[in-house]
Amino acid sequence: MGLVAEVISAIQKTVEGVSFRQIKCDPGGGEIKNADHYQSLGEDTAPVEGDFACLVPTARTGGCAVVGYVDPKNPPSVSPGEKKIFGRDDGGTKVCEVYLRNDGDVIVQN
Repeated sequence: MGLVAEVISAIQKTVEGVSFRQIKCDPGGGEIKNADHYQSLGEDTAPVEGDFACLVPTARTGGCAVVGYVDPKNPPSVSPGEKKIFGRDDGGTKVCEVYLRNDGDVIVQN
């Protein structure tokens, strides 16, 4: 069973030569969780403070992993079959985007 937690920070770590992000999250109730960050290969995205993370338990005792996020500032806006990739400043505001539309158009904005 997973839980939702608010992102506090993202830090870069290296363990046994493997570099990854660890996400510090607040699931409420006074407990702070540190979760390993997982995402699709070929992507490099870090959450900003105030995003919400979906945490799932891992085999490591007390361990958990982030498997997805909700961006509370930028609601979903694509139609079926489309994809939007965007960069945000450290406050979560969109600053650029690549929009792959379902009609074949590609829109790049900053």
